Amino acid sequence: MWPILLFGLLLASVAGWIYTSQRQARRIRTLERSKEEIQVEETLVFDFLHGLGEAFSETIRPNDLHRLIVEGATRILDAHGGALYMADRTGAKLVPAFISKGCPPLVEVPTDILQQAAATPIALESYLRLHSVPLSEGTIGRVWQAGQSVCLNELSEAPELAKLRDTSFGTASMMISALLYGK
Repeated sequence: MWPILLFGLLLASVAGWIYTSQRQARRIRTLERSKEEIQVEETLVFDFLHGLGEAFSETIRPNDLHRLIVEGATRILDAHGGALYMADRTGAKLVPAFISKGCPPLVEVPTDILQQAAATPIALESYLRLHSVPLSEGTIGRVWQAGQSVCLNELSEAPELAKLRDTSFGTASMMISALLYGK
């Protein structure tokens, strides 16, 4: 009887050890994948910061700096496009400093511009590059006024973009942040 009991305990111990080692191996693989993802993100951020540092070591025009900021942010976030709006001299409006290719409209677009854009895409591009956003108008204005970041996975919180949802100009989600400095 003792040999059978000891053999059963040995089998239970071996089974427990195998189960524990497999569980630990899965945890280790998960942690390694997580570490790799973090390292990729860090590399993207450091490359972006290095590019900005190189740009500042030379004489850089504001337009090039704005482009670097937007392209770096879209690369880090793996976004389809991005835009940088800056406060005008009065501080009452946001004006587009740089809008990348592939960036969907982030402001309300009049119906006539949408109709023109169906035939001539440059019409929408021109409108977006020239349209300034007053304080508290639309999602961009509200974010700027509040000074908070917003991530919209469902655009029901952005009613001004409702007309764009079912068009090729729409987007599924967007991240907006107010970049404040000097306060």
